[in-house]
Amino acid sequence: MYELLAKKPGENIFAGAGQAIDAAGNFLWSPSKYVAAIGVRDLVVVETPDALLICPRERTQEVGKIVKALEEKQQKNLL
Repeated sequence: MYELLAKKPGENIFAGAGQAIDAAGNFLWSPSKYVAAIGVRDLVVVETPDALLICPRERTQEVGKIVKALEEKQQKNLL
């Protein structure tokens, strides 16, 4: 998603209000909360009403592991 939205390398992508200081390459999806990012690089932060996902952009393919763990713990309400 980041690669589709970023217009230049290292750009921070916000979905909602926010500000970044000394931060680059972050995808910050929080439509209902202000996000302040300081000194972080290449992170994905996604807020939903029930959960918050934080991971390095290079490891987003591993989100499936969290999904599987939530299903095993019968916490599908968090998906």
